[in-house]
Amino acid sequence: MRLTILGCYSATPRTFTNPTSQVLEIQNHLFLIDCGEGTQVQLRKYRVKFSRINHIFISHLHGDHFFGLPGLISTFRLLGRDKELHIYGPKGIKQAITLFLKLGDSWTNYPLIFHELESKESELVFEDDKVTVRTVPLIHRVYTNGYFFEEKEAPRTLDIAAARKFGVDKSQFNNIKKGVDGVDRSGTVIPNKKLTLDPPEPKSYAFCSDTIYNEAVLPIIRNVTVLYHESTFLDSEEHLCEKTKHSTSKQAAQIAKKANASLLILGHYSTRYKSIELFKKETIKSFSAITPLEDEFLNEDIHPNDMEFDIRFVGERFQNGLPQDHYKTMLGVVSSHNNESNIPGRELRWMVYEKNTQKLIGFIRLGSPTINSKPRNIWLGQPANLSILNRHTCMGFVIVPSQPFGFNYLGGKLLALLCCSHFAREKVSEVFDKEIALFETTSLYGSTTSASQYDGLKPFIRYKGLTESKFTPLLHDNAFHKLHNKFKELNNNTPLTDNKASSKKLKRQTKMISIIKNSMKEYGMQTELEEFTDTINMALNLTQKKRYYISDYGYANVREVIAGEQDKLIRGQNWDKFYLENIIAWWKKKAGKRYDKLKKEGRFRDKVELWTQEDDIQIIR
Repeated sequence: MRLTILGCYSATPRTFTNPTSQVLEIQNHLFLIDCGEGTQVQLRKYRVKFSRINHIFISHLHGDHFFGLPGLISTFRLLGRDKELHIYGPKGIKQAITLFLKLGDSWTNYPLIFHELESKESELVFEDDKVTVRTVPLIHRVYTNGYFFEEKEAPRTLDIAAARKFGVDKSQFNNIKKGVDGVDRSGTVIPNKKLTLDPPEPKSYAFCSDTIYNEAVLPIIRNVTVLYHESTFLDSEEHLCEKTKHSTSKQAAQIAKKANASLLILGHYSTRYKSIELFKKETIKSFSAITPLEDEFLNEDIHPNDMEFDIRFVGERFQNGLPQDHYKTMLGVVSSHNNESNIPGRELRWMVYEKNTQKLIGFIRLGSPTINSKPRNIWLGQPANLSILNRHTCMGFVIVPSQPFGFNYLGGKLLALLCCSHFAREKVSEVFDKEIALFETTSLYGSTTSASQYDGLKPFIRYKGLTESKFTPLLHDNAFHKLHNKFKELNNNTPLTDNKASSKKLKRQTKMISIIKNSMKEYGMQTELEEFTDTINMALNLTQKKRYYISDYGYANVREVIAGEQDKLIRGQNWDKFYLENIIAWWKKKAGKRYDKLKKEGRFRDKVELWTQEDDIQIIR
């Protein structure tokens, strides 16, 4: 579940504020919630794909909540939309929108379906096999509904470690995922529950738009994961609430607390106040779920030998684990630069916690190889066959420890070791149906004398030299083949490059990128061109020389397999060292020496370092 706030202020416009509008991404749906003026611009700004919006939920017919809707509907028409668009809102919204279209003679060329609401009781307005949406009746100056979005319970997930423990063959994995019991080598039936993990708790989101304090919503939104509740006024202006039918931040916090919400988001701020930090300060006093960011990260004095680790998977495409937006938020406050660039290809994310304290210590993102690396080619003895490389390789894009964990305990080295453990290899292999055998990553800019968190990690991770100054982005195979076949078809079934040409995929891909850009220019697709160019530039953002490192997970013949000289991977003598428990034990020895040294020298740090500054937040908002 991912929420993008497009606008969060009340009706009076300012140059740096936008009225209410949100995008909720939940179980592959992209729901637009309210559509104040400027929503289209904000959608472009946050790179939300217009084509994915099929359902729009309008709370009420005040202008700051729906005046952007006629323009958005018209833009869909200009973009050639043919899919139906569902609009949920108060009775009268159909009349209002169709009047705009009639007077402008700009009827849609796609089905426009209105679901007009007038019930004062909560009702189900949308349902499929993964999500339900119910109305949340609110009290405002006009008929108003909030909306409650809730995931349905997901199926159980395969526990590979348990399957290995019980001796269940890999060939049964797909059936086990579907709920079938397993069978061990002796023929004994292993109950599915023993071979699978409990699914994550279904997440929910409640949108409580303009409303007076109203405890009648509590039964509907009870135990909600994330609650958005309007907070137009501070407590000092509570006397205005009855007249305007709005709430204070304190009242929003009271609703959140009584509903047992896990997270509260405030919005619809009146522009009379100098800073929205005032709303946060008042809210914290009443809603205990709000905690300072510093408290999320490890800063306790614990000896490495006493530490245990909880590696939590972050859901995105696979809709399980921790929410992706939480991952990005927390990474953003400990990292000095954007580690979440949209590089093409597969990707998996983890957040790592110290188990005893339940405090966050670092972030990991593994993905597809995206660079044609000179050190890799030297190691292989030839340029890599890219289809084989993608089949067997993953790259570490994010290996970021929180501070002071990184400094006190060699946290960067721990995360790097986790990346090249069998735990990570098996997860990537399972999710993407690959046979991962090589982990690679880069670090730092500059010369070979530069220090790196990956130094001193033999035999697990080895330095192979400096990358070249320019890289070619490698599109994910599926995306590449789709584009290649399309252009081949348009080119009278002639390939873009000679099939016998060396590095033909790179040459075809470079040519395709050029063709796509030129075609978009020719057809005036400026916005699409900018989005496409941004994606390519993100992949090309590795232009400086970096230190290049690899790990072979303990296989003996990775180089030969990736070079195309051998077909089958063979386990080497170091194979057992890469099991998670052995890697952590190895790290504890190094971290223990580091800990003792810092204690002796009086250099042990106890303050959490956050990059996000309050001034920066104000500017962004």
